Amino acid sequence: MTSGATNPATVATRCRRDEMDAWTRLIVQNEFPTLDETSRRKCTEPPFPDSFVARESCAKYQLHLD
Repeated sequence: MTSGATNPATVATRCRRDEMDAWTRLIVQNEFPTLDETSRRKCTEPPFPDSFVARESCAKYQLHLD
């Protein structure tokens, strides 16, 4: 583990960047156009956190990607 990984500001910046990237892929680029409404709802309701990274991971799981 590098010293940058333990710096809270570095971790927060990386998380924000990951969230922005995931939001762009899900919303702007519509990376998962074949995700049906039932799966989309499953990926945006509890127990999943309100996080685009989590939603993206759920969508990949639902579509058996990755």
